[in-house]
Amino acid sequence: MTEEHGDGGWVNLNHVFRVIKNVGKGGCQFLWGSEKGDGGISQIYKYQWEGTEGEAKEIGRVTGGTGVAEGVIGYDYQSGVCYCVGNVAAGGRWGERHVIASKDGKDDVVSGDWGGWNVAAMDGKCRYAVCKSSGVGEVQRARVFKKDDNTGTWEVVKEIGRGLGGEDLVSPEMGSFRNREGTELFYSLYKPDESVHGKGPHPLVVSVYGGPHVQRVNSSWSQNADMRAQMLRSMGFAVVKCDNRGGARRGRDFELEIKGDMGNKEVDDQVDCVKHVTGVLKVGDKNRVGVVGWSYGGYMSAMCLAKVRFDPRHYEWRNLRMLVLPYKTHLLRNRRNNSLPSSQPFSRFSSLIAGTRRLPRRHQRGTCDNLDGVRHALHGEVHGTAVGER
Repeated sequence: MTEEHGDGGWVNLNHVFRVIKNVGKGGCQFLWGSEKGDGGISQIYKYQWEGTEGEAKEIGRVTGGTGVAEGVIGYDYQSGVCYCVGNVAAGGRWGERHVIASKDGKDDVVSGDWGGWNVAAMDGKCRYAVCKSSGVGEVQRARVFKKDDNTGTWEVVKEIGRGLGGEDLVSPEMGSFRNREGTELFYSLYKPDESVHGKGPHPLVVSVYGGPHVQRVNSSWSQNADMRAQMLRSMGFAVVKCDNRGGARRGRDFELEIKGDMGNKEVDDQVDCVKHVTGVLKVGDKNRVGVVGWSYGGYMSAMCLAKVRFDPRHYEWRNLRMLVLPYKTHLLRNRRNNSLPSSQPFSRFSSLIAGTRRLPRRHQRGTCDNLDGVRHALHGEVHGTAVGER
């Protein structure tokens, strides 16, 4: 079978494949995950292959579109119920991860009261489930659930273990705002202790990743266990994390917002987040803003420095200074003629080198010191950059 999209974007690979029934001589029915539906929301479909030449044919959709279906953990061969894991779109619960029972396009959220973030496995008959659950402010715990054949409910039969310590780690404030184009974006905000550091506004650090296939703002204990954010918060900094356009677990359409133009819309969304935290929430100080990131977040933090600092429209970022230079930088230039490669998801505005050319000369040298000898490299990669007020 072949899957194509006519929008020119990439096709995300997944692990959603499970044979559920043998058919004829060498044929089978199987489950398959695809983002071909509305909004590019990944769903699970049932196919049949006759075991002869030709492609498999779709029988129907298994999941009902509750959210992004990310994987199959069990299939009840008697009832035809598929147990998958995924999030919930209704109410903006994109950051949650649940066990969902699906059949014939209808969904039932099984783990609604287990916790905000669930990682589960099932036995072959789908009668038992082992699940690690956590939430914002809820330390991870592992339990064994058993399905009641009469009521269909799942009951805890054994508490395996619970995370040790960490209860004193302060939970961030979870919220959302709409960017300049009206898209709802989600953030987690770590506020300094008011009794120690006052009401603020506080110096603000933007902790960013920003690239595809990652969601940093979610309903798990990882929000509490972000030790860099907790350390900065204890020192009097406010810290914000925001999942910009292009991120994961909100559908392929949301991800493809940055297709062919990486390094631009992501920066715009981070700027809008800063404006929300400084202007609306008044937690951060618009004159003291820094940004830190790793891997794609390193590229993002460097692009924020190169593109935003000297644009008078973005007053919140005007005091940015480079504190830690990237040791590898995504230059996006062709080795022979210094042009952009033609087959890549970037534009000429995505280049960090192009961005640094906008800086005043006294800053160009400091920013580019680590780039000597690689200006014409085909590919590099920003793997760690932090910028802030000097």
